[in-house]
Amino acid sequence: MLRRDKPGTAQNVEIGDGDRNQMKKTTAKYEYVLFDLDGTLTDPALGITNSVMYALKKFGISVSDRSELFRFIGPPLMYSFKTYYGFDDEKAKLALDLPPAENLKTRFIPALQSCLRSFALRAAG
Repeated sequence: MLRRDKPGTAQNVEIGDGDRNQMKKTTAKYEYVLFDLDGTLTDPALGITNSVMYALKKFGISVSDRSELFRFIGPPLMYSFKTYYGFDDEKAKLALDLPPAENLKTRFIPALQSCLRSFALRAAG
């Protein structure tokens, strides 16, 4: 979590039981709270690997072990298709231009669901 004690400063802190009151005081100062989505609030692995499997299947490539595709998470997909499957520029672009897979899904990281509910309830008053 990022805690800002003074304007223009921020530090990463671990939130423990002793920090709960401080966290309430700190977050009460802000009108907005922004979060990074992929990898912070959501686990993008399922959606990305489903999409890559779908694209590879369109090119006649079958992947039985989803964990083989985890290396696609993070780097640009164009780079990943070229590096990991030997696609040339044209073939990689075709893979990226395919319509999204129907089973493209992402899910919230379970521990954060209650945190987000708490923020929403607080915001609602």
